[in-house]
Amino acid sequence: ELQQSNLFAALRLLLVGAILMVMAGELVLYFVVRQTIKFYKQRVVWYGKTGRLQRSLRNAQSYKEYIEIAKKLDRHLEKYWADDKYYDAKLLQRITQMLSKARVQAEKAAAEQGSSKKAQATAIALADVLRQGALRANTGGWENIHAWAQTYAEPAKVVDEYVAEVVASINRLQKSQHLTTAEKRNVLRQIARQQGRAALCLSGGAAMGWKHLGVLRGLLDAGCLPQAVSGASAGALMAALVGTHLDVELRCILRPEMAKYVTMCQGDFWAQAQRWMRLGHWFDAIEWAPRTQMFTRGSLTFEEAYARTGRVLCITATPQNVRHAQGQLLNYMTTPNVVIWSAVIASASLPGAIQPVVLLAKNRDGQIVPYTDSGIEWRDGSFCSDVPRSLLKTLLNVQFTVVSQVNPHVTLFFYARNGAVGLPVCNWRGRGIAVAMEHILKLDICKWLRLLSDLNLTPPRQQDWARVWLQKFEGSITILPHAHLGEYLRLLRDPTPASLARSMHVGKSATWPALRLIQARLAIENAI
Repeated sequence: ELQQSNLFAALRLLLVGAILMVMAGELVLYFVVRQTIKFYKQRVVWYGKTGRLQRSLRNAQSYKEYIEIAKKLDRHLEKYWADDKYYDAKLLQRITQMLSKARVQAEKAAAEQGSSKKAQATAIALADVLRQGALRANTGGWENIHAWAQTYAEPAKVVDEYVAEVVASINRLQKSQHLTTAEKRNVLRQIARQQGRAALCLSGGAAMGWKHLGVLRGLLDAGCLPQAVSGASAGALMAALVGTHLDVELRCILRPEMAKYVTMCQGDFWAQAQRWMRLGHWFDAIEWAPRTQMFTRGSLTFEEAYARTGRVLCITATPQNVRHAQGQLLNYMTTPNVVIWSAVIASASLPGAIQPVVLLAKNRDGQIVPYTDSGIEWRDGSFCSDVPRSLLKTLLNVQFTVVSQVNPHVTLFFYARNGAVGLPVCNWRGRGIAVAMEHILKLDICKWLRLLSDLNLTPPRQQDWARVWLQKFEGSITILPHAHLGEYLRLLRDPTPASLARSMHVGKSATWPALRLIQARLAIENAI
């Protein structure tokens, strides 16, 4: 009775108003600090040759050109890997020597005539070295982001030697004629569990999601596109494109010319406005169904897509009308018969943009029917699981996530105060007063959002909007394509060939700093 009284409603409104006023003030101060840091970096820190190299790095048109400029920048700024600071160089050297010794002995024994017992013993010894600590996730800290953030392009010799030796040892084990197929499979399965797998996560972001295509193209050209791909909201559409097509097809599809066939946001403005006033959503899921199938090769199911490409496509969606519902990961293991285009629309069902939908599946006769008889409707996957790291780890043993983050409400606040892979931080940037204020303000804003969520003060009751900001949006590597103000005004528009070309270049160039670590990580995974 107290909660339904007018007094309670007035006090609640007063509390929410006070919190929002405090947050508004902190937001203004936050953006002032961010712009101050940006101005100081560009006008004071980046001067002379440093500034010229930094601008050239940003304007590079190819990965080859980027690496050449990055190496010049490393030499000019005297950037190098500090062996004893962020990773254990001595441990990696010992493991590399152990693997090299075991591999060479196995190769010599295999080449000798009439020494099958010795060859088998050396092959088993090599397998034991691989299993017993030489190959685990982040062995010796070689995947530590802070270590890779020390230089723009200069590699660490110790890490390169370790990765090369691990790959060579795995290949030697695979070629051994003195171990049975079952024995090899058991060894590789064990080290695969220890190493874990990598996954690419594509965030939501409305029209900013087209930058994911540039990220995908950059990874594809470098030959390091992970086999597990996850997407939420706009990212679900791009993930579906990757999960249903082969690499040779993607090289033909991922071009700016594909904008001619994108019609997701087309429609009469006044009809859409009337639909929004009458039904509460701008787009119609029925109209989206045939438009989405261009990305999903028709009505493929998750199981059919996996059989066709070998990629594990994962799409996140959230049950409707459940305030604290957890996001669900849809893939060939959890929902094998669900039609991918219906999962994409469900994951993109942002309140106000498109209505919640029911998942559809194929029955044994190949007919499209509701996935369940319960009538559960699903909405935007970004509400709870924009980057489903825990779900991917549970289902697929994913230990390394590459996140392409383009959500407009995230890019405004996201920054790496300690640097990122291939993007060293300036000394003043990592330890200055400004960066401390930046971090404190961000944490305080999150505190108020958490309070609104915990006290159930965010309307409407079926949707906890505070959770949209309170998730963890980063991964092991976070690729953050640059966004400018004009893009925020075109969040619900289809791209033109020219605008898609710009978005793809921005996404592709944002991928280049991280390629060194991704290539090293996937070299081991692919060898396994």
